[in-house]
Amino acid sequence: MNLSEQSLSAQKTKDGKIVIDGHKYRLEVKNPLLGWVTVNVNELIPKETDWVITASLGAIKQTKKIPQTAISTIQQNIGKPEILLVDKKHGDKKLVKEEKMEKIIKLNETDLKRIINKVLSEQEHENYMFFSNLEQIKRQCDMLLELDPHVVDEIIQNGHDWADDHVSEAKNNMDQVFDFMMNETKKMKSYIDYEMVSEGRKKAGTKLCARGKAAAKAKFKVYPSAYANGFGVQVCKGSMAGLDGKKKCSPPYC
Repeated sequence: MNLSEQSLSAQKTKDGKIVIDGHKYRLEVKNPLLGWVTVNVNELIPKETDWVITASLGAIKQTKKIPQTAISTIQQNIGKPEILLVDKKHGDKKLVKEEKMEKIIKLNETDLKRIINKVLSEQEHENYMFFSNLEQIKRQCDMLLELDPHVVDEIIQNGHDWADDHVSEAKNNMDQVFDFMMNETKKMKSYIDYEMVSEGRKKAGTKLCARGKAAAKAKFKVYPSAYANGFGVQVCKGSMAGLDGKKKCSPPYC
């Protein structure tokens, strides 16, 4: 049985590894003194009955064959973490799967059309990247929040406090965009930074005054809510007018 009948595809990668039927492997050779050593694959030529591989370790470069018996072993074990290739003539070798690479997914015409349509629909908005970036930020935040807080804290304290600084700066930037967009879309006549308001209320431990509560209930269909409470706080503090149309501070905010 020749290689064409086996239909086993193989090609080298730019980083000196081998991709075999969608699985990425590194090539290791057995050294009598050092044991298993990873080599860099410089060239791979599939022939009728074997593969010719040129590999290097430092300044040493050698060209050897992977015989048909070894290729049959690869085909039978493709996808496994390790594939041992016993070769008394050319020396034992093994393929070790790269964990970070998953099996390559082949897209058919239907998949390609679906992806293209999705991209085109996103580009109907002139600033489609704005929404795409927001979606990516959300995905990344969700993934980060699933990590063990104790592990993350240990990593940050182990000389990586730059990560904390970056997140803080990102939050400041997002606050500016959020406040601006909320004002521009006029979801409220006068939007207030409710995060700052709620933090202030938590510190003070205060409740809404009667004027603020009445104004919030009259203005918003949903009460209580973050927007309604925030508006009520501003009425209590005198920043916004109440139902009587007047701006005046009411206890316990005075």
